[in-house]
Amino acid sequence: MEQNIVDIETLRRAIIERNEQNHIELITNKIAVVGDLQMDKFANIMQVDMWAFVLCLSGTCKLTLNHEEYDIQRGSILVYQPNQKFKMEQFSPDCTGKILFVTGELVDESLAKITDIFNFLLYVEANPCVQLTESQCDMFLKYGQLILLKAGDANNLFYREVSNNLMMALFFEVFNIYSQNFISRSSFKTNRDFMFERFLQLVGKHYTQERSIKYYAGLMGLTPKYLSQICFKVSGKHAGEWIDRFVVAKAKSLLLDTDLTIQQISNELNFPNQSFFGKYFRKHVGESPRRFRKTGA
Repeated sequence: MEQNIVDIETLRRAIIERNEQNHIELITNKIAVVGDLQMDKFANIMQVDMWAFVLCLSGTCKLTLNHEEYDIQRGSILVYQPNQKFKMEQFSPDCTGKILFVTGELVDESLAKITDIFNFLLYVEANPCVQLTESQCDMFLKYGQLILLKAGDANNLFYREVSNNLMMALFFEVFNIYSQNFISRSSFKTNRDFMFERFLQLVGKHYTQERSIKYYAGLMGLTPKYLSQICFKVSGKHAGEWIDRFVVAKAKSLLLDTDLTIQQISNELNFPNQSFFGKYFRKHVGESPRRFRKTGA
């Protein structure tokens, strides 16, 4: 039976249903570490609204991610971004691994430090699986051991800060591995790639005031339809989806990291009124700005 996992609590229930709770090494409201896991236990989990870092420890398997097939072996790490389509296909009898599930908010703080963030994310989306060296694999496991040790250290007054910073350090290590490939391949770009990058730059500059595809197409001397086609061919997402991605990310940040009222945030993002902003936010996030601020905080 296929299953969508929307949050950590749903994940917890799914693991219990599979009688795999003994493999939960750590679970909080932000992260879950599942270890010594027979990979086929997650064969029917199709879509997860979290990041997942999957490390194969033994055996081999085939899986599809966004309809692309990948061969996994010992030392393979796969980075899954929220809401991608995922399916395990074939397994060797000895296929085991660890999976680190992380909420988007925790990963975003690390991603914000990456200069070319959107192109980097596109690269990871197109190349989700890399092969680690033995030392890199060992490093990944040691980080996991440290996170497990510190996350439950109630004697440390700053255990949350310590474990969160360990998580960020792990993200940087993983993203560094991907970045090396990203940088080496960034010189091989088509004209369409450059046009897409230009679009992202313009959105990054104007999105708090302009959400119209027509506006950005006009700045680039293109028709809205052609601009959206370029975006979809390069990234798999239409122009409007990218604009919404910028706006929603900023709205979340303002709700969680500032004391601005919802009306002030609505004004900051150039919505005609608070009601319109609320409907827009609910459409893309699934809950009201007020509810998101309360639960997200």
